[in-house]
Amino acid sequence: FLEGNYQDRQLNIIEKTIYSDLPFLLPQINENILRLGSAVIAMLASSSIPTLNVESTCRDWNVGKETFYHLLTALDALSLIRIVDYKKSAKLRSKGAKILLSDPSHYAALGGNLGNLREAYVAFELEQRFGEVFASKNEQEGDFVSRGVLFEVGGQSKKPKRSEYVL
Repeated sequence: FLEGNYQDRQLNIIEKTIYSDLPFLLPQINENILRLGSAVIAMLASSSIPTLNVESTCRDWNVGKETFYHLLTALDALSLIRIVDYKKSAKLRSKGAKILLSDPSHYAALGGNLGNLREAYVAFELEQRFGEVFASKNEQEGDFVSRGVLFEVGGQSKKPKRSEYVL
């Protein structure tokens, strides 16, 4: 952290992972897919809502849904993103309930949304501590569920809602 420019190092890690590691996980790869991987990271960092619109993204980037879902799965496997799903989701192809950058420090490196940085940090810690984290089915009650406990993530003026903990 103290050696060199931390932000540049984080950006280099993201770029290296996309352009060097991602091709090994996708059945078909081209420059458009690699650029889409970078765009997904940038969209998630700056978005105020931690999710992607599959229809419009596929249309804008001229890529099929199956390819896009493969890309999301690969980015998750490479620990660039964290797909947080509902507890008992039986969908084989799903973008998940929330898509967060896996490493919360990437939000800072990309000048990302502070609220999503908070959620990414909490999701990371819950998974590290309890081995699982799921999205709450009702956002009016809380953000995440881990081991049956409901957590709400927010800033100074956040109200408890129906969650057991507000972080």
